[in-house]
Amino acid sequence: GQHMAALRDVLPQAMRGGHSATAEALSPLLRSVIRPGDAVTIKGSHGSRTGVIVRDLLKLEQVAHIDATPSRVVNGN
Repeated sequence: GQHMAALRDVLPQAMRGGHSATAEALSPLLRSVIRPGDAVTIKGSHGSRTGVIVRDLLKLEQVAHIDATPSRVVNGN
């Protein structure tokens, strides 16, 4: 969202990553840069809809038939 855009803008260029106003728009960006063997941590709230990103990444795992550690949802969402 807009608050994270402000944070990204003050980071040094080498530390900046992608940004999107919504979780739905962020998923395609993530899918384009994640490669087999990458470890990914998704942190966010139910209100920020990070579950959308998790579901999209799990679909990517299933399509690629990646032999990965089983996913765990720790907060029940």
